[in-house]
Amino acid sequence: MTDGSVIINGPTTNNNGALDYYYTCEISSGFLLVVGSSGMAQLLGTSSTQYSLKLTFPSSQSANTIIHIASADGAENLTFMPTKAYQSVIFSSPTLINGVTYTVYTGGSATGTIIDNLYTDGTYTAGTEIDSFTISSIVTSIGSAENSAQGQTAGDPAMGGNIPGSGGRRR
Repeated sequence: MTDGSVIINGPTTNNNGALDYYYTCEISSGFLLVVGSSGMAQLLGTSSTQYSLKLTFPSSQSANTIIHIASADGAENLTFMPTKAYQSVIFSSPTLINGVTYTVYTGGSATGTIIDNLYTDGTYTAGTEIDSFTISSIVTSIGSAENSAQGQTAGDPAMGGNIPGSGGRRR
């Protein structure tokens, strides 16, 4: 991905991934937000030049539960209300900066301009603080997940990738 905006409200069952690629998925610019199940969630590749985050919740979050990410100084990076239940979030944006600490919240409420359930230019009223993290590598992964490898390789079960010919299922 080299530019633009992509928002995916992905599948809710763990035998499908909201982001599904064969070898690697790299991002150098743009806004990418992928929410869905966690069972086959894939990270963006480590050869990307824009920072990304993979957040995995210990249990599924209900549809319409806001996910909010803000930097330590309170600047909004993401306020989004998924249309489906979700357990993982893949997020990449030019607003993610190396060395900066961010806090993740769920729930709460938001105001502002809403386009495709993405809030901008508004106010977020905090729900539950989930975690804080500091960007220290091109791909940051927080939470527990079945696929914890960064830049997974398809066909290599040790890396969490799909096995070709298995219909997208890992064996």
